[in-house]
Amino acid sequence: MLGVLAVLAVILLLFMVIGVAEEERTDASGQWEYVVNTDGETATIWHVLYKETAQMDVPREIDGFRVTAIGDYAFFGYTESNTPERITLPDTVISIGDGTFQGCFSLTEVTLPASLISVGEYAFADCEALMQVIMPDSLTSYICIQTLHHYQWRRVQNRLLL
Repeated sequence: MLGVLAVLAVILLLFMVIGVAEEERTDASGQWEYVVNTDGETATIWHVLYKETAQMDVPREIDGFRVTAIGDYAFFGYTESNTPERITLPDTVISIGDGTFQGCFSLTEVTLPASLISVGEYAFADCEALMQVIMPDSLTSYICIQTLHHYQWRRVQNRLLL
């Protein structure tokens, strides 16, 4: 029993020293919740706070940190009545997480930057109004069929088509 407690104490100490979880922050506008990445210079938006707007432009920078990723399920949770219709990502973003735009029912257009390298699974699941996503040539990792929950999409000349 004493050995188990000693091991748990060491593990707890490691978590405290290493800092496994990043501190979650909210920007000055109160719209973007983010974490600072381990490089100390870039950030990942992990949650977008509700704001009824037709056009949403993700910022290039938040509180001095360059935005390089949109985290898993960042836009998840919008209701059908307050989903943005258009979302533009800045050219600093290289990664979109799993389910990032899932459930954005009114989303008709997403502008993806040329810097984008990867798109996670179910990134556009249940985006019922979304008919086309233009994928940049820089994209090296994405999951086509699994990306869209109920839809059969295919890649044709860097476009995912319904």
